[in-house]
Amino acid sequence: MKKYALILAFLSLISQNTFAADMAGSGLGVLTCAEITRMHNQDGGTEVYTFVWAQGYMSGANVERLVRRENTRDLGAVSNSGQIAYLLNYCDRNPLEPYWFAVKVLMDSLPEHQLAK
Repeated sequence: MKKYALILAFLSLISQNTFAADMAGSGLGVLTCAEITRMHNQDGGTEVYTFVWAQGYMSGANVERLVRRENTRDLGAVSNSGQIAYLLNYCDRNPLEPYWFAVKVLMDSLPEHQLAK
């Protein structure tokens, strides 16, 4: 039951932000870092949802790079727990940034994986 309440709370926050203005994205990524940090502090299980969103964002960005025949980022270079810690630390220091930007900063910090020629 607690999981369902948490999911409903997420959807409520997302829908408030999504319809507030025209946006190029939706989901947890449009929340501010402050909102992500607050949710994480209220329920430690939140990191699963936010990190799954982050992995999807980074995977999608890597696929886009592959389509453009560009080098990708090595998403396995840092452990999942290390990536989560990076995101939470970034959000603590930049509470007004959207979460998607924190994920982009993380991804940009990962080493490039060279395409085979």
